Amino acid sequence: MRQAPRYLIIGNGRMATHMQQYFSLLDLPYVSWHRKNASHELQEKLCAATHVLLLISDGAITPFIEKHLENTKQQIVHFSGSLLLNQAISTHPLYTFSENLYDLATYQKIPFFIEEEGPAFGDLLPGLNNPHYQLPREQKTYYHALCVMANNFTTILWQKFFNDMDANFNVPSEALMPYLEQTLGNLKHDYTTALTGPLTRGDHGTLEKDLNALSNDPFRPIFKAFMQAGETTCPSSP
Repeated sequence: MRQAPRYLIIGNGRMATHMQQYFSLLDLPYVSWHRKNASHELQEKLCAATHVLLLISDGAITPFIEKHLENTKQQIVHFSGSLLLNQAISTHPLYTFSENLYDLATYQKIPFFIEEEGPAFGDLLPGLNNPHYQLPREQKTYYHALCVMANNFTTILWQKFFNDMDANFNVPSEALMPYLEQTLGNLKHDYTTALTGPLTRGDHGTLEKDLNALSNDPFRPIFKAFMQAGETTCPSSP
């Protein structure tokens, strides 16, 4: 019979707060520690733990391990999507975590990505039954780049859209939400056919006019890059 896990969560940021919420909803026992706590408390909690979850910034993970976990026998898990370490195994939740906490059903549907060469998901995070997928270690940074483009880059574009529509045309964000919702709806329905507009039509004249309209805009190179990307992915109309 597998030993019941005793988790130690390191950190007090957004990700750590969400994992504490998830464990609480599952009634999984855990304790937590962060750098504002006394160091002797860390050692006391570490001695009682079976799994140490490092939910801190990427740059802080290696120094923390070298300072506090160099000779520990516990399973050390970090949640970075790109960091590769020999001292700790990665499990990356593919989701976006806001300041608001979620319900149990939301947490349970989050897919986790683990290293193909490492322990099984049930050994890394016992008590969690989330969908999970394996990644070769050499492909982790490529995987993470895709995640950044899909989430962070699109968010920047939508923030630009909302800000400029308000500043230039006095259009409030709530009036623009149907456009956003339908865009996401098209992707959810069938992402392969979701793209619409001049890119799919091969309307180069319209795209060039749009590009010229952005002559003094810092997003002009981004628009041009998407035009070039569209030439390789979108068939032109005859």
